[in-house]
Amino acid sequence: MGRHALWDTGANCTVIKRGLAEELGLKPVSIVPVTTPQGTYDANRFYVDIYLPNRVFVPRLLVLEGQSNNCNWDVLIGMDIICRGDFSVTNYKGKTTFSFRMPSAGEIDFVKNNHFAPETVPKFPGRNDPCPCGSGKKYKHCHGNEIPN
Repeated sequence: MGRHALWDTGANCTVIKRGLAEELGLKPVSIVPVTTPQGTYDANRFYVDIYLPNRVFVPRLLVLEGQSNNCNWDVLIGMDIICRGDFSVTNYKGKTTFSFRMPSAGEIDFVKNNHFAPETVPKFPGRNDPCPCGSGKKYKHCHGNEIPN
């Protein structure tokens, strides 16, 4: 059964839409107070098995029931799943790709591991370099003293 999920690095835990919980006939194991940007409410908690399209399986995950059915997702995947694996988003040649693997297979650090294309990284002029606008002035006396918007 295909469902829509939203990956949310700002959410502590995974949330299931109220309507989906009802449709699946889930029985709550507890009720807890939940605070969201929209306010505080008492949420049912359920144990569910999560199957992701890339064959990642998270068994018996304790999830919260969302307060509203007015959303474009069925499951909000929170940090309780995301922190179990490797999560990355890239935008190579204008194509955005999201990847997740579990368990973690190693550290992904684009800065530390120098994983960038040097020709695409802009070189900013030093204060005493010629201004790139071609005025012949030092950068600090030309565009280097402008306040960015």
